[in-house]
Amino acid sequence: MFKKTKVCAGLAMAFGSGLFVAATPVIAQDQRIEITGSAIKRADTEGALPVQIIRQEDIKRSGVTSVSELIQRLPAMAGATTEAAGVGGGGSGFSGASIHNIGEERTLVLLNGRRLAQFGGQTLTGFGAAIDLNTLPLSSIDRVEVLTDGASALYGSDAIAGVVNIILRKNFEGAKISANYREADGFRDLRTRNVIGIVGFGDLDKDGYNTHVNYEFYKN
Repeated sequence: MFKKTKVCAGLAMAFGSGLFVAATPVIAQDQRIEITGSAIKRADTEGALPVQIIRQEDIKRSGVTSVSELIQRLPAMAGATTEAAGVGGGGSGFSGASIHNIGEERTLVLLNGRRLAQFGGQTLTGFGAAIDLNTLPLSSIDRVEVLTDGASALYGSDAIAGVVNIILRKNFEGAKISANYREADGFRDLRTRNVIGIVGFGDLDKDGYNTHVNYEFYKN
């Protein structure tokens, strides 16, 4: 039998007498967490989704003369509106991008990671108008990043098929001009002519700025 002293009584009043802590057993459970979309920037090597990168060297070796020709040559592209179909359909030469034949209004085209103004020909691409690739200059492109899987969790319903991100040059000095002429054998009416010129000045690292002007003439 224990006798309660004044010290024990004081402690009991301070902390509360009859305080019991019941230890509950912790049951370990295996949980699986799937991340469907994230805005956290990662290195290219950490990306889980299939991303295809086309650099300047690849563009030069391909021999293409326009952005639409470059994009539509990719293996993942299918079902996009070509320039000839755009003229015939009243689209004024519209040319779009469509990944896996899902549709141009479901393939998001970005410029330096930002959205572009949609093509005004609503009758050609439907309510959700797509992006006209002919409005983008080929000679000013640094690289093209193509996400060939759905990214609607991050960008919305217009990226169900995937994303095409076009990155422009940030530091170009000097001048460059190129011309191209192609003609079908025996058909002088089937010919393509284009002239591309770019002039840039200012070093971004030394001067703190860089400005370049691009001019392209294309006739098919």
